[in-house]
Amino acid sequence: MSYCVNCGVELDSSAKKCALCGTQVINPAKAQEKEETIAPFSDNVYVPKTVKARFIASLVSVIMLVPNMACLLVNFLILPGNFWSVHILSTSALLWVILVLPLFKKAHKTYFMWAFDTVAVGGYAFLLMNALDALEWYTTCALPITVLLSAMVLFYIIWVRRKKRSGILKALALCAETALAFLFSGVLLYFAGVPYAFEIGLIVFVCIVAVVGFLAYCYKSESMRSWLSKKLST
Repeated sequence: MSYCVNCGVELDSSAKKCALCGTQVINPAKAQEKEETIAPFSDNVYVPKTVKARFIASLVSVIMLVPNMACLLVNFLILPGNFWSVHILSTSALLWVILVLPLFKKAHKTYFMWAFDTVAVGGYAFLLMNALDALEWYTTCALPITVLLSAMVLFYIIWVRRKKRSGILKALALCAETALAFLFSGVLLYFAGVPYAFEIGLIVFVCIVAVVGFLAYCYKSESMRSWLSKKLST
């Protein structure tokens, strides 16, 4: 039962205004009931815009460490005889250096990381060829390919840092460099005596060139650029 705060007349429970004086009805019971129905916590999930890169790097490092340690134990305790686990450990170490190590640093020294990754890839190739007793492959194939890829990456870094480039133009340049790298590697491995090396390199080269042609068309066509940006942003 409620009464008008102005004239004191008894009000109906569904009334919004006093029938006698027209004063707006204030019902504390209904207001309290409405407040109680509101959830104390929002149902919307809040996703932070920034992610802690160091935490992710530490988590990935632990994930990578566990199988490597398992392979090392299996190699020494269950399947001894050769050091096959060294190949797995060195491959994981190379991937960690290239992909995970930069996440531990807030400010990246681009050229230092480029030089460091080049040395890491060259050292990995040397250890792998030495373990396979094929050092001649290192000097004739692995080392020239490593130098070529490193030079291409350095050119790409300088090209991107000198001027602001669009995403399509960056992808076009990256695909073009990848196509040339596959073609050069195929030719080099062909002369080194690797069967079907040139054919495989040529097939990959043609496929990537087709992608380069599509990206070049997208870059020149304004309507295609707008369509592609809408598809990638939604």
